[in-house]
Amino acid sequence: MKKTAGSGTNNLGVRLFALCAAVWLAAGFFGAGRVSAQSTALRFTPDPASLYLNSGNLTQLDLCIENAVLINAFDIILTYDANIARITSWVSGGFLDVTNGCIIQINNPGYFRLVCTQLNKPGQSGSGSLVRLTFSGNHYGQTALVIAKAELSNKDSQLVIPLTENGQLDVTYQPGVVMYTSLSGSIALQGQPGRAGIPFELASGLYLGQGPFKLRSTASLNDNLSLNPLAMDAYPLITSQPRYLNLSSTSGKIIGLLAAPNTLPPLVLLGGDVAQPWGVIDLSDLALTAGSLGQSGNNLSADVNADGGVDARDLAMVAGNYGLNATSAYAGWAP
Repeated sequence: MKKTAGSGTNNLGVRLFALCAAVWLAAGFFGAGRVSAQSTALRFTPDPASLYLNSGNLTQLDLCIENAVLINAFDIILTYDANIARITSWVSGGFLDVTNGCIIQINNPGYFRLVCTQLNKPGQSGSGSLVRLTFSGNHYGQTALVIAKAELSNKDSQLVIPLTENGQLDVTYQPGVVMYTSLSGSIALQGQPGRAGIPFELASGLYLGQGPFKLRSTASLNDNLSLNPLAMDAYPLITSQPRYLNLSSTSGKIIGLLAAPNTLPPLVLLGGDVAQPWGVIDLSDLALTAGSLGQSGNNLSADVNADGGVDARDLAMVAGNYGLNATSAYAGWAP
């Protein structure tokens, strides 16, 4: 049927009314006076909530209202750590009938805002879920779930400020489905026959978050490092031997552990990093060692090989590794 000029005008009027209603809802339905809400409250359920990265990587929780009195609308802002988790979706919790009544919906990483109202419905009293949120995890850890804003409106368009209780989301791994393995390997120090006591670490796993695992090497001539059990995961490797160039969290040396056995290739730490700046063997290291020649005693800064004195062997090690840093020294070593 062909539209008449009158029908087009009527449709335009409907659209203008809807636009005006949206503006009114966003700015006006919380502003006609204010009433006390000593017992009305908002809180998360469950609290704390758990999310398992290795088992579905999703969890649901509700923002619940308690002891409401003739509530018709709400304006809420939630914040959380976007590095730990994110809100992937949301639905109405059912306490209010807000079908087609949510006029502001913002779901940015770490920031969630929702402004909703019932349309042509009486105010709702009692307790229930306002919003059901689905979270997925980005990284293991904990994040607070903060109710940064909470404004309610009753049937008379009076502002109601509820009590609020922040929640917590724990993003972790589910131990029952973790598969375990083992690691062995060999580490030594340039210029030293002894192999015991070298500090070695597997930093926290990149996916399951287990660790860090710290140990010291044994005096064994073969595998002097051993860790068992370990979750199958990828682990950054770190060493911290004084006066030597060490692997750090920024070295990029990561070992992926699969089914046993896992063997770490032999690693020999290079000596000579005796003076600041740490992580590079430069003129300051050479000068300190040369200036300390002939000294004897315990824990001398320039005693690279820890034999109780600074001599030509220490100087030769510093000179031989001159110009190396922690990255270039182990560029050819792949775990």
